Amino acid sequence: MHVFGDPQIYPPWPGRTYNAPPAHIEDMRRMHRALGISCGLIVQPTTYGTDHSLLLDLLANEKSYVGAAIIDDTTTDAELRRLHDGGVRSARFNFAKFLGMAPSPASTSGSSA
Repeated sequence: MHVFGDPQIYPPWPGRTYNAPPAHIEDMRRMHRALGISCGLIVQPTTYGTDHSLLLDLLANEKSYVGAAIIDDTTTDAELRRLHDGGVRSARFNFAKFLGMAPSPASTSGSSA
């Protein structure tokens, strides 16, 4: 699921192509209680780009959930370790051009060395 935070605390990525709908953590908790859901995967929305502040804050407080982070060619090994240590267990790659995060052919072609 996607979860969105208070934009004053978790500002959206300037390159986003849509604005976050009202889907906050309390909405998720209420829905999960009603449905009897006790664990899940919180997926980083493109609204925040590669700023995983909200995702990591949620995972720190929701121990029965894991996360999926947005990874791009600027993600370092240190960032991958930080995300893993924070509860992220999968990566999300965005190839849909309309989301404004698709990798360029140059960044996906690999090196010739």
